Amino acid sequence: MSLVSVIMPTYRAAKWVADTIDSVSAQSYPHLELIVVDDGSPDDTVAVVRDKLARDFRHPWQIIELGANRGPSAARNAGLRHAGGDWVQYLDSDDFMAPGKLAQQMAHCAQAASDVTFVYSPWRR
Repeated sequence: MSLVSVIMPTYRAAKWVADTIDSVSAQSYPHLELIVVDDGSPDDTVAVVRDKLARDFRHPWQIIELGANRGPSAARNAGLRHAGGDWVQYLDSDDFMAPGKLAQQMAHCAQAASDVTFVYSPWRR
């Protein structure tokens, strides 16, 4: 099974980031890592993330602190440089994934032609 790197940029996300991490934890797909990239949050986002991951997260994870706010694209690119997965899932720190999202996409990817470089799915509220 392919490893999926979930890259989550954060900025001022202390109030809701734990719920987003829970949606990653709930994934039925077992081969994933979470890379949280904090983009210079002035609140306690990093402390909340570190506590949540150390306490509850069963997959490999890492936190990257950029220090100064450089914007979400810089945070995503920093996460991508540290990703070890064959596939990447970007997830904003205030979004959620349905529990079967990665499993369903990876099942599709396993049957896709070798030249497929990305997949997407529609979102719903």
